[in-house]
Amino acid sequence: MCTATMRIFSSIIGHSLGSPTRWTRPLNGMEGYFNFIGLYALLSKVRVELDMPDLRYQQPQISAKEENMELVYEVAETFLVSSTSNADELCQSVQLIKQATLYYIAASSKLVLRIHHTLIDGTGVKLFWHSYFNMLDAPLSNITFGGEHVRVPPVLEEVLGNSEQPTPEQADRAAALLGPVSKLGTAPSGCSRNREFIFSAQKTAAVIKACKDRSISVRSALHAAYIQTVTKYADPTANVSRYVNVTSLSPRPYLPEPYNTSDYVVSVYYATVPFILDTPATFSEAATALHEHYQTGFKSNTANRKICGYMACMLREMVQAPEFQAKPISSDALVSSLDIMEEHLERAYGTTVTVKDFIFGAETVLGISMLFIYMFHDQLRLEYSFNDGFEEESDIRMYLEEIDRMSTGEQLG
Repeated sequence: MCTATMRIFSSIIGHSLGSPTRWTRPLNGMEGYFNFIGLYALLSKVRVELDMPDLRYQQPQISAKEENMELVYEVAETFLVSSTSNADELCQSVQLIKQATLYYIAASSKLVLRIHHTLIDGTGVKLFWHSYFNMLDAPLSNITFGGEHVRVPPVLEEVLGNSEQPTPEQADRAAALLGPVSKLGTAPSGCSRNREFIFSAQKTAAVIKACKDRSISVRSALHAAYIQTVTKYADPTANVSRYVNVTSLSPRPYLPEPYNTSDYVVSVYYATVPFILDTPATFSEAATALHEHYQTGFKSNTANRKICGYMACMLREMVQAPEFQAKPISSDALVSSLDIMEEHLERAYGTTVTVKDFIFGAETVLGISMLFIYMFHDQLRLEYSFNDGFEEESDIRMYLEEIDRMSTGEQLG
């Protein structure tokens, strides 16, 4: 998605004081990428009761916003709290957001967080709720606003210790991984939709066992089932000799303290690594290739970790290129795994909060859909986030049912 000669990287700049109550820093890397294309607002729902000053004090980026490619935090502002009648229709009944917005639906005891992807990633959303519930159970005894701006997180490149310019070898490696600029383009947008598919506990246990027997991850198996599905139903006039996509990997475990802790949950600390598979490929071939890809993306590949900040900057520059708008947007979903929710989100927080349900999705403004894979309360869940201006809901239901059939049928049987 990037020419080999493109070596444009923004300088790493800290916060600047615009006024006694206003701090700014440039958007960089993935933040700038999401801001420019305006693709996603992340959406998650849980059941709890409401409180929040502690959270804004500890996680100030939750009330930051974007202005002209800068991240802006103002002491006088906070994120908004509203109510709506139906969480399932929230995306259709409210306006696009500028700031993070927290909704409380009293009738169902649900909290809904809507926040732009410029400010947070999927792992951060899980950690956000964990921090929030901990504060409900044990609130801070003393809060004095005015100095919390120092906790607005620096960009990933700075945390990783990247120099302002990569070495020629690092630049070449990043360009080779990303490839030429994709001609994705724009088209009229419709309404954002999220469709959930929940595996039964029995099916979930069977999938986990089958994956263990084959020495592959559940994420790899479900992603492989999705590849088989989109290949089967692909446009017959399209080039389907290769499946090309990017996978989301989290560098958070490899970041230095305190950036790998819950003190910096509201941040965009993740990276993308391209994945290419020659097709046609069997389910087993795809699952094996994906498992190796996920294992070597960051876990055993320090070279990728050293350039993930640079690749994020290149993505930001690429989406501003004229080639990016040359043809309609691809409908292949980006696949992202949030793993097991209970690794970060407890089922109860003292006697104050019991988490009864969790739903995660994205408000997809343009045509790049998302397929989220995660497990909660011992059940696998698929959440397909799409825009009905680009994809039919009947097709999405068919995809989800086909993934279920493949992952619980003969492919893993």
